[in-house]
Amino acid sequence: MTRILKHLVFPALGLLLFGCGSKIEIYEWVRLDYYSINANSRDTLFGDESVHYEDYAMLVQLNPINFTTVSSSDWVQASEGFQAKNRIVKLEVITKTDYNKAKPSGKLLNDILVASFIEEGDNPENRVFLDDFVSEFGKKSNRIEEGFEIYFREGGGFAAPCTGYLDPEDPDNEDNQKDYENCMSDSKQFEIFIQLSNGTKFSGTTFRINLENE
Repeated sequence: MTRILKHLVFPALGLLLFGCGSKIEIYEWVRLDYYSINANSRDTLFGDESVHYEDYAMLVQLNPINFTTVSSSDWVQASEGFQAKNRIVKLEVITKTDYNKAKPSGKLLNDILVASFIEEGDNPENRVFLDDFVSEFGKKSNRIEEGFEIYFREGGGFAAPCTGYLDPEDPDNEDNQKDYENCMSDSKQFEIFIQLSNGTKFSGTTFRINLENE
């Protein structure tokens, strides 16, 4: 497995006094890369590797490049402080395989996902619900992040893979047991979709991964 090198954080290089306001660097995103990683070891995960679902992360790398330099006062008034030319307006993670009984193939997973800046998710306090994280990403931060990481919520329930198949009131039901075993033996795959405020769309699909929940 390939070790993920520590990702850089792009600071706003300006913040130099200039006239009625400071100068800040504005970035744009022209390409997105997607990785599956073990959040504990920081190793990249390739096809059909196994990891506990709470240690699994989807790393979204934004590859920002410098676009222009503007007066910070003008930019804050015009764009609420975002330091990217076109901010993210939509991010969706969709399961390409049956994740659990409540999330079959094709279902949106946003409600069971959280996110953090790259390499900050080891502290659960830095993780916030995915939709809330994206709405604030890059806003009034004085820096441009190179990307972020997406995790499944901890604590079990329908955030865990293959839940919902076994009926606790009928634990010996052979059909339920078979459905659960089939789900556990099937590797999981996810599609990530991102749209920017100018209409640009990016999408990518992760490698198939064997997610454990025990």
